[in-house]
Amino acid sequence: MSWRVIGASVEGSSHRQAGRGCDDAHGHRQAGELLLLAVADGAGSALLGGEGARIAVEAALGALHDSLVEVSLDWGEALDRALRTARAVLEAEAYYRGRPFREFATTLLLAACDGERLGAVQLGDGAVVARRGGCWERLTRPNEGEYANETVFLTVPEPERHASSFVGPCGDLEALVLLTDGLEGLALNLRAGQPHAPFFEALHRFAAREGETGALEAALREELASERIEARTDDDKTLLIARRVGEGA
Repeated sequence: MSWRVIGASVEGSSHRQAGRGCDDAHGHRQAGELLLLAVADGAGSALLGGEGARIAVEAALGALHDSLVEVSLDWGEALDRALRTARAVLEAEAYYRGRPFREFATTLLLAACDGERLGAVQLGDGAVVARRGGCWERLTRPNEGEYANETVFLTVPEPERHASSFVGPCGDLEALVLLTDGLEGLALNLRAGQPHAPFFEALHRFAAREGETGALEAALREELASERIEARTDDDKTLLIARRVGEGA
């Protein structure tokens, strides 16, 4: 399998008005046929949540790569280890800087595939969505906190115990999309918790456009920052799209 990966994180209007900046982050790695994806959303209540999101994405991708390529762990354990490692790196950063750990609170969503297996893990809100056989399906579920409208962050002890995960055959995987909660209202049928197919089909077509990845990412950032989108959500927004390319795509 080969993949085209397009991603963007955009500051929401509420963050812009508060002078806060974007607290979302995203990243990906490809190693042979192995594709790794990650998005994170720093907690709005956390002073350094945006830094926490960026640190968590890089730490989790590195740990997941090492677990699957260097150590050849079971995929479920590899995903759990990525959460634990990202948390440990955040905790070390907080200690080094003399800051409370809670100031780095962030969600974290990961996905991996190698042509045979497909895995995903979600800690907090947002969504991991796959297109298989022409149908869109949500692979993981959001994690709710103790109170209404509260989510779970990577600062929680033993984060893997609170996460929603999926491991199974890759099958006829055509695309993967990871998004943060700023886009849930547009991308998901919130009552049913299922993907809104027209939203994801539009993304799938977008990722098939001709052009350089950098130009497409610029177009994606522009769309996410548009008045049409900001009229629906004032939160930070991240989309990370991986579309299969080449023979059989």
